[in-house]
Amino acid sequence: MNFENIDVIDLKQKIAEGNEYTLLDVRTEIEKEEGDIEGSILINVMSPDFYIDIEDLDKEKPCYVFCRSGNRSMTACQILTENGFKEVYNVEGGILAWKREHRFNKG
Repeated sequence: MNFENIDVIDLKQKIAEGNEYTLLDVRTEIEKEEGDIEGSILINVMSPDFYIDIEDLDKEKPCYVFCRSGNRSMTACQILTENGFKEVYNVEGGILAWKREHRFNKG
C-alpha cells in the first residue's frame, strides 16, 4: 500500500493549511448530487475512462481521494500510486464521514 489513510478531521486540517492539493471525488454524478466537498474534482473510479482522466491531474500535488464510504477510494488510491502520483491519501469513511463531521461540528 503506497498511500495513507486519513480521517475527515485530518482532511479539514490539510485543506485549511492552504497548500495546493487535488481533492478527488471518485463517486458517480448522481452520488455527487447527494452531497459534495467544495473544490473536489469528480472522476468516477468505475468509469472505463478513469485511467485516461487522471492523466490530467498534477501528480506532484498531494491528492486526497474520497467516495461514499471509503471503499472505492482505496481502489482509486492504489491506481493513482501505480500511475506515478507521489502523495496519495484515502479519506476514511468518505462523504458519509464528512457529512457526519459537519453535522456535529460546524466550523
